[in-house]
Amino acid sequence: MKYVNHPFKLASNRTIDRQIGLAVPIGDSSFREAVGGISAFIQHAPGWSLRIMDYWDVDWAWVRHKADGMLMFLTRPHRDERRLLDIGVPTVLVMASCPSVLPSVGVDERSIGAVAAEHLLARGLRRFAYLNLTTHHADADRERGFTSTVIKAGFECRLYRDAPLCRPKQEAAILAWVRSLPKPVGVMAFNDLMAQMLIRICGHAGIDVPDHVAVVGVDNCPIYSQLAPPYVTSVIGPFERVGYEAAAMLQHLMDGGTAPNAPLMLPAESVVARQSSDFLLTDDANLAAAVRFIRDNAHLGVGVKQLLQAVPMSRRRLEREFMRNLGRTPLHEFHRTRIMLAKELLTTTERPMPDIASRCGFSSSARLAVVFRKVVGTTPSRFRMQARQSGASRHQSRRLH
Repeated sequence: MKYVNHPFKLASNRTIDRQIGLAVPIGDSSFREAVGGISAFIQHAPGWSLRIMDYWDVDWAWVRHKADGMLMFLTRPHRDERRLLDIGVPTVLVMASCPSVLPSVGVDERSIGAVAAEHLLARGLRRFAYLNLTTHHADADRERGFTSTVIKAGFECRLYRDAPLCRPKQEAAILAWVRSLPKPVGVMAFNDLMAQMLIRICGHAGIDVPDHVAVVGVDNCPIYSQLAPPYVTSVIGPFERVGYEAAAMLQHLMDGGTAPNAPLMLPAESVVARQSSDFLLTDDANLAAAVRFIRDNAHLGVGVKQLLQAVPMSRRRLEREFMRNLGRTPLHEFHRTRIMLAKELLTTTERPMPDIASRCGFSSSARLAVVFRKVVGTTPSRFRMQARQSGASRHQSRRLH
């Protein structure tokens, strides 16, 4: 990992073996990226020996007598906090969201909501809503970040907050809420799972995503964000970096450094734009239908000929409206849609080029390469290689002084 403005000075050339405890809720996948960040730090931390234990079943005798440091996924006030203070072992809380006297590293949840709102605002949307079905500790701040950004821009935000119900009642309640929203509307869901559920409910009810309801989730989860088209636009949180910085903070404390005066709260990183928020602001029903046809069928290999058969417009008028509203021709929109899918497959799968070309609607990998270079400025192979190098660089060691 290569992060700037690292707050801690790390000791170099350390050879002392240190026993580090990592207490994490076993089976809770929401913390896997932070654990990955801890792992990345440990690969370059001389002398670290890690013992992983279930957060709910900590071996306190080992902590008291053998541990040199502890990383705790403490997401709410808990008596273990007092126990750690009594033991006196250097400890850093990971993914912390509640006030604590212990050093902690967490996520600036308001920034996640703000980034989602800014993305939807940039799409030209003027109506907004927020969907959540949990009592997760992060929800309140995410919601505030989203709604405050929307309100600051001069718009209102509708909220859906309800206790979890049995699935049929829950989905019926969400559908009624969606139908009540003025459209087009941009909706932020608490995470990708809820975003995917919202998209499925809209699809069954004939509510178009993204033209009537544009959706943004959180976590960039490869399972839910890419489960089925339309794929979910998602905010990438700094979860991996949280783990890395927590480990770096613990190293700093074990080296005799002083604890920071306040929790280290890291902001959202970026948005991965996908189909669920690819909204087109237009009053022209035929143009909207044409764009929707391209998004839904580009991967099948169809082209402008089939588009003209599906939409009652002459080719000249179709191209004129595309240029006036989108700044590109229908052919270029086909290319853009296919290349967006190709980028997704190149960065998230190991599929060979012929398979990717076929899945994106290209006649061959050679044709994919030609269009990809024209749109992106590089070849698919080089794009994939650069994406891998970029990901790998996030796991490289770095020592800032």
